[in-house]
Amino acid sequence: MPSPFDALSKTQKDAFNSRVQQLGFDPKAIAGSHIVTKGSGLEIHGSVPEFASNVKYKTFTSIGEVKRLLGVPDATFKNGTSDSHIKYLPVPSYAAKSGVTLAGLTEEERNDLENATYAYLFGDSDKVKGWTDTINRLMLPRELSFVAAESVTVTPSSPLYITNPSYTFGTVTIEPGGQIIVKSDSAVNVQVLIKQ
Repeated sequence: MPSPFDALSKTQKDAFNSRVQQLGFDPKAIAGSHIVTKGSGLEIHGSVPEFASNVKYKTFTSIGEVKRLLGVPDATFKNGTSDSHIKYLPVPSYAAKSGVTLAGLTEEERNDLENATYAYLFGDSDKVKGWTDTINRLMLPRELSFVAAESVTVTPSSPLYITNPSYTFGTVTIEPGGQIIVKSDSAVNVQVLIKQ
């Protein structure tokens, strides 16, 4: 029986395969993958043998690399999209001090660092460029997880929980009464979303 992924155009399949390769997956390893939610809901974790080929982990040492894979491209804002929802903070005085650690920051300084990291990833990174070294030094390295599958079906009363930093799906079919519940910031890339 053909899967929803089989109905995608060549362009959509190529875009999906290009994205999963960019994230470190072998498209052949996830070929034919069709995840169906069941029970009280589904969180996709690499520690569950059933999803071993659907989850990859990658350690990042550069905020630029994280932005490239998970963030919003700067060109989005340079082409006129509003970034009024982004809080761009000036670079703090401690940024130039190489001996500063994350644990040594005050709660307010940690909050500012997190806000600057968010602005770098999801806003125009040029507006917080002065934070780059500080973010790399204090927030990284960090291991992030990526989820990929050709097709996902979300069944009634069995939500799909979004808990990883990145999801790439060829198709997502939401059956009547099905829900996707987002529990953390995440980049979700879907070629076709089908709501029945």
